[in-house]
Formats: sequence, C-alpha cells, structure tokens
Amino acid sequence: MSRVAVLWVSRNLAPMSELEDVALELAAIQDRLLELPDDAFAERYELNSRQDRLRASVESFREKWAADRPTSELEAELAALQTYVDRQIEHRVGISAGPGCGEMARLALDARRAAGIDAVVARISALRDQLANRSEDA
Repeated sequence: MSRVAVLWVSRNLAPMSELEDVALELAAIQDRLLELPDDAFAERYELNSRQDRLRASVESFREKWAADRPTSELEAELAALQTYVDRQIEHRVGISAGPGCGEMARLALDARRAAGIDAVVARISALRDQLANRSEDA
C-alpha cells in the first residue's frame, strides 16, 4: 500500500480500532495454527473458518475505503505504482541483455518476484478498474 493510501486510511477510516482488533486476532489465529499438532483437524478447521470470516470483514472495510477515496489519490497512487514498475522493468532489461541472457533472465525474474512486481501490477489493474468505474458513473 502506498504512503498516500496509508495516510488516508489513518486519517479517514473511522473503525481503525476494529481493524486493529481484527489484525491482532488474525495474527493470534496464525500463531495458534502454527502451534497445532498435525492431527488437530477439528481445531484447525474452526480456526481456518474464523480466519476466513475475519478476512471477509477486512475485505468489506477495504471496499468501503476504496469507494471513499478521492479520485486524485487513486490517480496519484496509480502513477507512483506505474513508475515503480517501469523502473523495475528498465532494470530487468538492463541486466538481461548480453552474454548469458538465459541465466540473467532467470535472475531478473527472481528479482521481479522478490520485488513483488506481480502484486503491484495487480494493484495497478484494480486502481484502473476503480477509476474506469468512476468515469462511467460520472
């Protein structure tokens, strides 16, 4: 999430304490799941079910948050993310040219995964969809 988005959330999302509670509970569930013995199927099922319900509640906060964000902030986040991806791609092209391209391309792909480019590209797509929906509504 961009700095702009984090600042907007911290200033404008009223039930922040509720989100913090959900995050703490999700962390506690994850810790408990890691502690469970392999054969604790019933307890694992209950914890996974609770985890799914909590994630769904977080998604509803996320949707409300996205709908309430000003278009200018969405556009700023989109521009920043696109710049980041462009720089990463330029870097990847730069290191994959020349002898040993196969190995360098593999290293570049590993660097892309490590930099989280795929998640950033997915976020860019979501932002574009939100902006397109807003322009259709206007």
